[in-house]
Amino acid sequence: MGIMKHTVLSFSLLCLTLLPVCPAYASGENDFQAGLEAFKIKQYKIAIRLFNTAHRQGMRTASLNYNLAVSYFKLGKYSQAKRWFEQAREYPNIKYLAEYNLGLIALKQNNSPVAQTHFETVLANTQQVSLIKLAKYRLEKLGIPTDKSWSVFASIEHGQDNNVTVASNEAPSKKTSSYTDYYLFGSLQVLGTDKNGLQVEAYVLDSKYHSLQTENMQLKSIGLNLPFTTGNWQNDAGIDYLESTLGGKDFQQTTIYELKTKYPTSATGELRLRYRYYEIDSTPIYAELDGSKQRARMEFRQTRKNDRFRLYYEFETNDRNETPASTANYSPIRSTVRTAYTYLFTDKLEAKVDLAWRYSEYPRWRYTSTTGTFSAIRADVRLKSSLEISYYLNTNWFLTAKTSHTRNDSNLNRYSYKRQVNSISLNMSF
Repeated sequence: MGIMKHTVLSFSLLCLTLLPVCPAYASGENDFQAGLEAFKIKQYKIAIRLFNTAHRQGMRTASLNYNLAVSYFKLGKYSQAKRWFEQAREYPNIKYLAEYNLGLIALKQNNSPVAQTHFETVLANTQQVSLIKLAKYRLEKLGIPTDKSWSVFASIEHGQDNNVTVASNEAPSKKTSSYTDYYLFGSLQVLGTDKNGLQVEAYVLDSKYHSLQTENMQLKSIGLNLPFTTGNWQNDAGIDYLESTLGGKDFQQTTIYELKTKYPTSATGELRLRYRYYEIDSTPIYAELDGSKQRARMEFRQTRKNDRFRLYYEFETNDRNETPASTANYSPIRSTVRTAYTYLFTDKLEAKVDLAWRYSEYPRWRYTSTTGTFSAIRADVRLKSSLEISYYLNTNWFLTAKTSHTRNDSNLNRYSYKRQVNSISLNMSF
């Protein structure tokens, strides 16, 4: 076993030392090549000096950053090695190789949770067989199973809502209530891999308002997900069946068809596209909510060492079962812009700011006032902001405290409202 460990480490650290240098950096190439020769005979201090000279002469390449990192690693200077591996990670062609070596540094610094995160990132994203084997080997040495075909996420959240929204028509109740949410999600890989295979997914969400039981809601969902790759695009096609109850009584049955894809735009960025089609069947008392809904989303995400960013635009249309006699319209056309930023203060503590703007237009709206019944186009603008702080107890458990504020302005006054929700949750993932 000791021989295998030495082989793994050597392969991971040396596999880039002979990469060619771009002619654009020829002014530093001589020093770089001399550094490689010094490295081969284990003169790591000399190699570092020559590599740094090449860098001062303007050389900026993946191979230079990587070899500087390796040289510092060989001398046991892990902080300097970490700095250069992090810079090497910005180059797409060696992003996950550098990620793997950051895991090795975390092991050297006796930080197994951070090492696990690096190795799991490699395993989840790279398609390079040799790196997959290396990451699996390291995770197994940490006692982490790598061929797990299932995953589970669970949470319990308790909070206070000062203006509970009526689920059936999104109107404000103007009532305050504490609540508790119970959520359980599970995924099972039944065929192939998580990139090309078949998955079964299910979840249950149970929301209980302690002083407004009519708005208690339970959701149960089960679905199939088919991931597949097309070149550099990672795609997913899925179908879900969702049942819901409201106030303890049957509410809706919804079938959701989904197609989504993502494409890496850089070493840290990614473009995502998603389309969903909903077929909605409600119980007779809510028959006007029957029909369909469509949502199309374009999103950009960026994940870096200490922060994450997302920005998306979503367009939604509805075709519900209103009749000429209906007193309300349930077929809004919507546009949503949302952005979120997460900052990692430490390996255990992170904060997230989330902002969303949504415009909704409801055609053919009928309403009654003291002077009669009128038709109008209802138009709403909703602004929602939230701040949440998460603390990781270990790699599987974390706590989250969240506060959110919503303001909805409507040309029909009864639908204008403000809402504040504060909560704390305990979350678990395996």
